[in-house]
Amino acid sequence: MILDEDGMILYFNKAAEEISGYKRGDVLGKSCVLLDSDTCVVLTSEGKQKKCELFKSGSICNKRCRIKARDGKSVYLLKNAVVLRDEGGEIIGAVETMTDVTSLYMKELELEELKEELRQEYWFMGLLGWSSPMQRLYEQIRNAALSEAPVLIYGESGTGRT
Repeated sequence: MILDEDGMILYFNKAAEEISGYKRGDVLGKSCVLLDSDTCVVLTSEGKQKKCELFKSGSICNKRCRIKARDGKSVYLLKNAVVLRDEGGEIIGAVETMTDVTSLYMKELELEELKEELRQEYWFMGLLGWSSPMQRLYEQIRNAALSEAPVLIYGESGTGRT
């Protein structure tokens, strides 16, 4: 999409329509605040206020953010943007690209949930396992931790003694 220096949407392509659910005619001439980006909008007592770092920094590179689609669902994006300047160097707007990474974001959440589940059930100080030999090893570790004596861990190369 292309914005003017006040954050009004001047151009919205087909990909932006597909990602956001908004039609071009719904957004042209309106503030980008409409997309409710978690990195560009802050909630104040007066309502939603635009707080765009792009026009201060001049560019945004691979920034993760979330917008609200027309249907109210969250869409997770990877955003790149750069300001546009006239011949005199004055900012006249910005161009922004958005890549929908919602499915990747959801997979990351699922992976974190599974890791947490493993940690709670099978994890001991970075070690994973619940078998009888592993339980004996955990007990030896607990006992060694209570002692001031040095501990030597030995075994064949490649067995994970780090």
